[in-house]
Amino acid sequence: MARFEAEGGYLARHLTDTQHMSRLAGDYLKLVCERVYVSPGKLTAMLRAKWRLNTLPGHNYTDVNQPKNRKDHRHHAVDAFVLACTDRGLLNRISREAGRAEDLQLDRLFPPDSFPEPFPGFREELMRHLETVVVSHKSDHGLPVGAQDDVHVTSGQLHEGTAYGLVDEEIDGKRYNLVYRKPIDTLTKGEIDRVRDADLREALREVAYAAKRDDVKLPKALAEFGRTRRVGGELRPIHRVRLLKTKQSVRVVEHGASYAKAYVSGGNHRVEIYELAGGEWLGEGVSVYDANRPGYRPGWPGDHPGARLVMRVHNGDLIEADFGEGRQIMRIYGLEPIARRLRLAPHEAAGRIDERHEDPDDPLRWTFATYARLKKAGARKVYVDPIGRVFRTGRS
Repeated sequence: MARFEAEGGYLARHLTDTQHMSRLAGDYLKLVCERVYVSPGKLTAMLRAKWRLNTLPGHNYTDVNQPKNRKDHRHHAVDAFVLACTDRGLLNRISREAGRAEDLQLDRLFPPDSFPEPFPGFREELMRHLETVVVSHKSDHGLPVGAQDDVHVTSGQLHEGTAYGLVDEEIDGKRYNLVYRKPIDTLTKGEIDRVRDADLREALREVAYAAKRDDVKLPKALAEFGRTRRVGGELRPIHRVRLLKTKQSVRVVEHGASYAKAYVSGGNHRVEIYELAGGEWLGEGVSVYDANRPGYRPGWPGDHPGARLVMRVHNGDLIEADFGEGRQIMRIYGLEPIARRLRLAPHEAAGRIDERHEDPDDPLRWTFATYARLKKAGARKVYVDPIGRVFRTGRS
């Protein structure tokens, strides 16, 4: 997303791709419908501006001449409304006055009030309906083992790509359980302190100290050390070093009786939120790796025999809760079981959401909800079908 913004956001080539896809969509529809009319994107954008529809309810944007706000999924509904109000007569009038020249700047051909309103009070009625729109999001849960005999789809990376060795060692009073290799010229100052070999660790610390003293970049100094390293007067270059690491959430894969490697689990597949007999809400995260293991069962039912499942949530799911501003539907953007919370945002939020709150005109913000806060807010999971109907359930 940072590169997306640095390149100028929605580039012209992306708009060109959209134009080609729209043209193909029109060709497909002509195979099943007798009359299909395709409205140019420039026309839709112009009408949206002339009819003052570039603002959305709940936003701080006030300039009706501003570009379309793509940070809110409801802009698609506004486009659909404009298309529904664009009849053949309007298309013919614009084509006639523009001389059928697509490259002309249509926006300059017509004054702001040159188009009649679709119907009286259309803008206010549309905005009123947009306030009730609930965006339908397609969640990617993957298919659990055994769902289909011939198809199995994971919902993310099973584990990180690095294979670790299993150890039990200590450096400066801190214990480590994993070891792995890394190129010497990519080490950071912190990683040097975790080099497994004590003599090499001290030598690299001296290299880092000298590099800082002489204002030499650390990668260059480390690469030079690796090329010229001598042991007992004999040249012994070193390209990769062993580093120690501590990670509790690892999965061990055994190959035969004597060979085993550890892997750090990938992302979280889901969080199971449960209620203890005393009423407290807790949660257990289930990794993608564990979710795809045959016969896997979460540990909380055995640890808390009297607990009941409140809801099972995945990234992209929707929940309804009242965080002090009335009940609203939020989308789950992050599962954070270690912090005992979910990362939420309004269901209509689109694109990059600024968690640092640097843009005062952008109303889209993260909401961090701990399990206790979710209970206080009366949270419950909801399902929104493709046409926006909301189905509320007690659990999932």
